[in-house]
Amino acid sequence: MKHHLSDFIDMAYEHTEIVYKWRNQPHIREVMYNSNLLDWKEHLQWFDSIPNDNSKIVKILYYNNKPYGIANFKFTNLQSNIGEWGFYIGEKDAPKGMGKLLAYKMLCYLFEELKIRKVCAEVLDYNQISLNFHGKVGFKQEGILRKHIFKNNNYCDVYLFSIFADEWIQKKRELEKELFN
Repeated sequence: MKHHLSDFIDMAYEHTEIVYKWRNQPHIREVMYNSNLLDWKEHLQWFDSIPNDNSKIVKILYYNNKPYGIANFKFTNLQSNIGEWGFYIGEKDAPKGMGKLLAYKMLCYLFEELKIRKVCAEVLDYNQISLNFHGKVGFKQEGILRKHIFKNNNYCDVYLFSIFADEWIQKKRELEKELFN
C-alpha cells in the first residue's frame, strides 16, 4: 500500500511484525510499565484483541512511505469522555520531529474527529524525554503518584499529565508553525 507524505492510519495486520520489533527494543521497553521482552504469542494476543475492543484505538504514523511510530488511546471513562494515550517512535533513525508529528496527528484525531474532552498520560519519573515532550505538545502536569511503580530495583514516581480540547486548539496553531513552515 502506498502512503502519502504523512499518513496516520489504523494499525492493521501488515504492522504486526514492525510493532513487535519496535516494542521489544530496550529503549522503548525500559519506559513502559511492563518492561519485559514480549514473546510473539503475547504480542499476537494483544494485536488480535484490538479490533474487538471499542475502548482502544491504535494508529501508525507513516512518513515518506515508511512507518515510524505508533499511538494508542484507551477510553478510561466514557461518561466523562476521557481516556489515556501512549505513543512511541519505533525507528531509531526517524527524522527529527516525528514524535511531534505523531502527537499532532493523534491529538487532532482525538479532539477533532472523536470529540474527546480530555486526554491523560502517565510518565515514569526517569523518562525525561517524555516528561519534557508532554509539556511541548500542550499537556499540563496534574500530579504525581509517588513511589508508585517498582522498576529497575527501585520505586519510581509516575507523573500525571492531561490536555483538554480547548487547550489543544490553542497549542495546535503553535505546533503547525513548527511542523509545517
